[in-house]
Amino acid sequence: MHVLTWLFSNKSIYMKHISILLFVTFLLSSCVQFNKRGDQLRHYVVVDASIYNIEKYDKFIQLEIPILKKFDAYIAMDIRSPDQKRRYLVMSFPSRETVKRFVKSKDFQKILPLNKQSAKSTIFHGKLFY
Repeated sequence: MHVLTWLFSNKSIYMKHISILLFVTFLLSSCVQFNKRGDQLRHYVVVDASIYNIEKYDKFIQLEIPILKKFDAYIAMDIRSPDQKRRYLVMSFPSRETVKRFVKSKDFQKILPLNKQSAKSTIFHGKLFY
């Protein structure tokens, strides 16, 4: 927990972002995951969220979790600042194509306005290679 406190207390915004991304990369590197067939690495999405309405954002996440499950996806990590206004979510999907289908789905589009009303998010895509 001390590492996370340091990451969020560092004064340089640039250093915060770099530190968080390095930390997430380090954690992901120790947990290689394959799809159900065992022949493809999963696709990861890192969401960098600046939250201005915590209650609405938490509601959005609660509604998003069952939709993710329909796509064989899940939130692998939820890293939060002490004041809960900054979060880094690491989401795991079977493939990049699955991410596209998830985002275009009617279920996700229905709850998306709740996200836009509660946070400003930046999305990063990635894949583990070994």
